[in-house]
Amino acid sequence: MGVLKYSINLSEHLLNSTKELAEIEDVIDRIRAPMCPGYVSKKYPINQKILNAMFRHKMHKELGWEKDPLVEPDLGKGIEGDFSKKLDNGLKVFVEVEFGNVASIFRDLFKFIYMKVIGTYDVGILIVPSETDDFSREIEGIYSFQGVKEILENSKGSISVPVLLLGIEPDRELDIDCYSLEPDWYPNRELEAGERSMWKDQSKTFWDEFVSRHADKLF
Repeated sequence: MGVLKYSINLSEHLLNSTKELAEIEDVIDRIRAPMCPGYVSKKYPINQKILNAMFRHKMHKELGWEKDPLVEPDLGKGIEGDFSKKLDNGLKVFVEVEFGNVASIFRDLFKFIYMKVIGTYDVGILIVPSETDDFSREIEGIYSFQGVKEILENSKGSISVPVLLLGIEPDRELDIDCYSLEPDWYPNRELEAGERSMWKDQSKTFWDEFVSRHADKLF
């Protein structure tokens, strides 16, 4: 269905015509909603862990963006983003893919402001789900593209860093039933005594391997 965009402080102008922005937009455009009804609850059928792993697969593994970059090396772990890269035009870009609540959005914006002040990065890209076709509402605790856009519109003059907001708006007719990809896993069958549901595993490595196995169906 395309990629939603909202730019502040000339971010789109700075990134326009770069192959790296075109790559990111292509990743977003190809994303399919990974459905796991009951994974969290019936209210939130989209698997957030798989979504994050899908972005790591495309951005880091296939396109070579640095994963888990630090805003400032001296601050250490905990103050980091999702991806970064120095573009061919010399710009240093810091990317956050956010499937969190409004507090997480404000943390992302502060990272963008701080990185610009100390000079480690030039432009921030914030990728969030759209509320179109209930996409954002079906992910647990999510703030939408439309909500973040309103925050940025109401914050004009207080945020000086170039930020490009990108909205994920998948074609919901292409939703993928992730349970069907691993037919030997619960809930496709009953758990045996003492067996733990693999679908509730919190390991990034676990989900990265899952996405690698099924990349041809998830994108």
